[in-house]
Amino acid sequence: MPRVRRRLRALNSDRIAAILFALAVAFAIWLYGVLAHRNDIFPYPQLRAVLMQAQKGLTLIRGQVRPEDGWFFYRRPIESVPETHTYLPDAVSKAPVLVYGIDEDRKMAVRIIDNEGTVLHQWVIDIFALWPKADHIPERDRPKADPGGEIHGLVITSKGDIVFNFEPFGLIRLDYCGNPVWRVPAFTHHSVERDGNGGFIVSEQDYVAEPGKTDDSGNVEIFREYVTFVSAHGQVVERISVNDLLLENGLDGLYYLAAHAPFGLHFDDNDLLHMNDAEIFPADMQPGVFGPGDILVSLRNLNTVIVFNRGTRKIKYVHTGSFLMQHDPDFISGDEISLFDNHSLVQSEMNRRERPRDVASRIVILNARDGTERVFFEGSAEVPFFSDIMGKHQWLPNGNLLVTEARWGRVFELTPDGRLAWEYNNILDRGVAEGLLGMVLGGSRLPAGFDRHRLQELGRTCASLPVAP
Repeated sequence: MPRVRRRLRALNSDRIAAILFALAVAFAIWLYGVLAHRNDIFPYPQLRAVLMQAQKGLTLIRGQVRPEDGWFFYRRPIESVPETHTYLPDAVSKAPVLVYGIDEDRKMAVRIIDNEGTVLHQWVIDIFALWPKADHIPERDRPKADPGGEIHGLVITSKGDIVFNFEPFGLIRLDYCGNPVWRVPAFTHHSVERDGNGGFIVSEQDYVAEPGKTDDSGNVEIFREYVTFVSAHGQVVERISVNDLLLENGLDGLYYLAAHAPFGLHFDDNDLLHMNDAEIFPADMQPGVFGPGDILVSLRNLNTVIVFNRGTRKIKYVHTGSFLMQHDPDFISGDEISLFDNHSLVQSEMNRRERPRDVASRIVILNARDGTERVFFEGSAEVPFFSDIMGKHQWLPNGNLLVTEARWGRVFELTPDGRLAWEYNNILDRGVAEGLLGMVLGGSRLPAGFDRHRLQELGRTCASLPVAP
């Protein structure tokens, strides 16, 4: 019996030692996992990259089979919404509306419609036909299926040409008949505006190496943002680095706002600034605090707008923190800026079926002369309005405001006192997308001169296109 007891004790000791060893190994693995996550070292970046690619692939597959699950946020309307409706006939603008977004065939479509929703003209963008070789796009980012990306920022010229960013391919100019005029192979994104000299001012992004930063694939790189000027003929005239601009103006604290600094700068995301708009002070606007040569820039990830002078590179105005994930700031006078305040106080959800009830987007006006700000319009139960990402707005000659509620596929017009005058909903009406709402990335009233007669004249130059009725 003593021998048996000794054998049992030895066996128990071995078991305890094995259990303790296993626990020690498990603790070491857990501890290393924590350190790998916090310090972004092997194998955390590699596992994260694999998971992200798998998630992208799953999203693509689901988006092809069930379009409501795709990136372009097709939504089934919960309440009954009209495709187009005029609420205040005497107050609404009469100019045609240019809208662009996703269509029933999962392509980007640019349409000119009237207030009844009649399509007067359209461009359906087949990006793989327009840009069959996209060697300038890194293989990991190269689209493989329709729609191939999104139109994000577009203007129409006096000739009826459209100039637009097709992310991630670049900047494209098409004539009224849909024929390509030129292309700029660069990651231009979010915004295209006229520069006052016949050319265009666009937002551009690039990858560059920066010590201490490793992205999800293990590459040392960071997004750098540029205000880029492009001529009417498609040549890049000038690129201004916004990253350098902030640092050269002593705004290090703002630039590194998203950095974790106790043990040296560390970034959780290489998209530090997320510049989503750039525009130059209008030549026909009366100067004030702002004037000729001033450029307005929106930095979404810093909840900040800045104004700097193109010639001196000096930042003359900074406003931070009273809005959240803003888009599309505009000069509206020599002293004032308006912006689309997404006010994204809730987590972004690709498949949200209804607007959140406790938060709304806003249109905010900032006064740089006296430092005041006011809310021109905020979503409500009577006039719902919320887009957690994207969105645009346009002030109209009659004082009305046109708003693009991108996430909900909606464009609507407000009177100066905030009444709803008109709305358009991108209701998709056939195929697997029937009955769904497709995302609209932009909407604007056409400038003076683009009436129905002018559109008919332009249409006659396109023999293969039907003339607007």
